[in-house]
Amino acid sequence: MPQRRILALDNPASPWPMFLREFLEDTPSLFYAFDEPVRFSAALDRALPDLIFANPALLSRALCQKLKVIRETRPTVRFFALESAPGEAVKSGLEFEGFFSGPPPALSEFQKSLSAKLPIPEKLRLLVVDDEEEIRRMLGDYFQNRVNPIFEVHFASDGAEGLGRLERETFDLAMLDIKMPVMDGREVFGSLRRSGNQTPVIIFFAAVFGDELAEIRKIGKAAVVEKGSGQSALGELLPLIKKMAFLG
Repeated sequence: MPQRRILALDNPASPWPMFLREFLEDTPSLFYAFDEPVRFSAALDRALPDLIFANPALLSRALCQKLKVIRETRPTVRFFALESAPGEAVKSGLEFEGFFSGPPPALSEFQKSLSAKLPIPEKLRLLVVDDEEEIRRMLGDYFQNRVNPIFEVHFASDGAEGLGRLERETFDLAMLDIKMPVMDGREVFGSLRRSGNQTPVIIFFAAVFGDELAEIRKIGKAAVVEKGSGQSALGELLPLIKKMAFLG
């Protein structure tokens, strides 16, 4: 998977760049934030961005024209407006996939809004690695017959089986339980990254502790959710999967 590039342009005092950096910290994406239109314009020439977040009030006519050319030549790029005042996006003459105004929302709310606009493949191949049959069955039932995207879900009942499949086959995303027989989720994740396998990963914990999270972060970028928490509830899991499938 290519390393995604995300650019942001907003006022110096805006909380949005820091918020976006936090949102992207569990992905390997490259994030560049600017408060000067000239530097932002120069970065557009170098970065070939996949996502652009921009305050329309800071966009000159020449910069708007450059963004229109980017949209015409790279149709997969998505534009999002960080509006400083209602109507600024309309004045720019640009087409935006989404509009965000005011202070940043909760991360889960933003994740849901953004993931609905990302260019996700029509079909995602997902590997669920969990020793609990109930969890495997629940996730299988949830993803079955879904569309936009369609899910092809595969299962492994322990870490070693999961690692073997990830080494032999190609998946768009892997979901790993942290506590499993034979190999736990950390061992699987570590083996993947050491071998150069960059399959996006979501790791399940019964409960997340700071030292465990730090250990995971030393290995690489992965989304971490707690089983049974609000974030790992099925309604919240789907936007996370879409995010990781695109950015992970």
